[in-house]
Amino acid sequence: MALNTGERAIIPDVETWEFLTGSRDLDAFRLSGIRSVQTTPLISRSGRVVGMISNHWREPHQPSERELGLLDVLARQAADLIEQRQAEAALRQSEAKYRSLFESMDEGYILVDAIFDENDHPIDILYLEANPAAVQMTGTELVGRRALEIDPNFEPRWFETFGRVAKTGIGERQEFYTAPLDAWYSFYVFKVGEPNERRVAAVYQDVSDRKRPEANLALLAQIAEDSSRLASEEAIMKSIGERLATHLRLDGFTFADVDEGRESVTIKYSWNAADVPQLLGTFRLAEYMTEEFARTMRAGETWVVCDTQRDERTDPQATAALGVRAIINVPYHRRGEWQGCLTVTYREVREWTADEIALIVEVSNRTFPRLERARAEAALYESEIQRIQEQAAREEARQRAESLAELDRAKTLFFSNVSHEFRTPLTLLLAPVQDALSDSVNPLPGVQRERLELVHRNTMRLLKLVNTLLDFSRIEAGRMEAVYEPTDLAMFTAELASVFRSAIEQAGLRLVVDCPPLAEPVYVDRQMWEKIVLNLLSNAFKFTFVGEITVRLHLGDDYHVTLQVEDTGAGIEPEELPHLFERFYQVRKAKARTHEGSGIGLALVQELIKLHGGTVDVTSTVGQGSCFTVTIPLGTAHLPSDRLQLDVGDHSTATRTLTSTALGAAPYVQEAERWLPDKAEGRGGSAVVRQRAPRGVPPPTPKGAPSPQSPLPVGRGGR
Repeated sequence: MALNTGERAIIPDVETWEFLTGSRDLDAFRLSGIRSVQTTPLISRSGRVVGMISNHWREPHQPSERELGLLDVLARQAADLIEQRQAEAALRQSEAKYRSLFESMDEGYILVDAIFDENDHPIDILYLEANPAAVQMTGTELVGRRALEIDPNFEPRWFETFGRVAKTGIGERQEFYTAPLDAWYSFYVFKVGEPNERRVAAVYQDVSDRKRPEANLALLAQIAEDSSRLASEEAIMKSIGERLATHLRLDGFTFADVDEGRESVTIKYSWNAADVPQLLGTFRLAEYMTEEFARTMRAGETWVVCDTQRDERTDPQATAALGVRAIINVPYHRRGEWQGCLTVTYREVREWTADEIALIVEVSNRTFPRLERARAEAALYESEIQRIQEQAAREEARQRAESLAELDRAKTLFFSNVSHEFRTPLTLLLAPVQDALSDSVNPLPGVQRERLELVHRNTMRLLKLVNTLLDFSRIEAGRMEAVYEPTDLAMFTAELASVFRSAIEQAGLRLVVDCPPLAEPVYVDRQMWEKIVLNLLSNAFKFTFVGEITVRLHLGDDYHVTLQVEDTGAGIEPEELPHLFERFYQVRKAKARTHEGSGIGLALVQELIKLHGGTVDVTSTVGQGSCFTVTIPLGTAHLPSDRLQLDVGDHSTATRTLTSTALGAAPYVQEAERWLPDKAEGRGGSAVVRQRAPRGVPPPTPKGAPSPQSPLPVGRGGR
């Protein structure tokens, strides 16, 4: 009761105490022989009940005031003593628990005094207490020592944090990376002791396992940013190499390309510490790595060596010469082929962590594709530069071609004007010469005849050249008037070829004409076709000294007819073939009857064939001869309808309005005969046709040749 109420309780006689009647307590008192009880509570100075003093009598008893007073004094003293003993026991227990916690906790705990300079700036700390975890984390004893005594390179930010908390009394929670320990720590720093003291405590733990992945991700983000920003392969490798080397405290870093086909390794980039040898260049695969090393790389496995002097897979002497003690190699494979290798090195024994290995592998996997893209972008850039340069060159060539075309047009206009100016006096000159040569009533003496024949022959040559130039000018100006007539092309071609028979046979050659009849007439401009055939025959005769000249005309297929003029002459050098149909181009290397000429005959042939919608090709073998092949379409679908000559009533639908440039076969034959040894100028004789021609026109075509003014019959039976 006294314990519950905090007040004294007195029972003078248990037998008469109504609260005990019939209770078990009364039975207990009787059994113990107790008749009277007094209980006084022990109340401490703080007012807490810590116990009680109880007195028992065998007889009924009422304590006196004196007895009660003594009991009060005794109760107060006993209460104070008990409370003191309880406080001491609690303190001992608390200290035991604190020490147990202090000794066993995983977190580091330190108690320090912050040390300030005369400017009240924190400059050091003095360790007062440190638990075993703190000692283990730092690897050295701390108590009684200063931080700068332990490590002169201790980071000043620690002093600033401890000093700030000591002055403000406000606790701080931070995470720091400690370079000397290569570890991350989470710290809670708080003030302890009296306000005027500069004493603080800190609880901290190693959070490297959490912070390293975060730092690795941050590094990868920086690498990704650099890779996207930088363009050149060299700049990308340099940035990544320096970042990774700094992050992992490496001594060496290389990127290498591998060419297994050539069994070579090319180190494209190398970063090394100042006193570590650097490798750059191309090496034989066997010189750069051991066979086991190469097998590991081919298998796509990462090569990890913690101590090159003890690992049986490495060459101790070679690695020692390079200053390498620990190494990681990561292969790069693309499309199943080993194409690259990333290597990191360290000069001391190093137990590579799983995080470090994973980071290096990830850097390799990200970097090599970016390097390939950089190479492709560089190649594309070079290609674009080349394209721009080529485009500029083409534009320059186009402008030059336009300038040349303008000059060509001016030259053509000049030739056209000159041709017209030359043609009129030449025609007027030929008329009296022909009259004099054809006059049978008053024949010329022999010497005078030879002189006039020479004049006639060279005038005809000049007129032929002028007409050819006039044809060119008309073609380029789009004023060439073609009249396409249905023609028995086989007969027409055979008759044109036969004109050269005499000259060819005089030269000791054989003329073969193979022109079987065609099933249908072919639409051609007869004057143009005459020039085509005669130019090709003249060209063949000029370069042929033995053998034969063959003229063939036959159907190439159901839609085309083909003309071939083939010779067994000197042939043409392969490098000259592409230029044969260029205007004013002349073959100089081949053996020929003469090297005279303007170089425009074959060019004119090509232009005339194009006007027929056809093509001309040439094949040649030096020393064996040449073959010119002309192919033109059948029918009229490829020809302009307004230039087709069709008889409608009593007139033709297409006519010529320009002066004809056709001279017939005579000038070609005369020129060919002049090339014969006994017909050359100054050696007597000539090939002039002694047949009177109408005044003002060229002499008539030799016997057997068609006249340009008289159309040939159509088909076999004529028109």
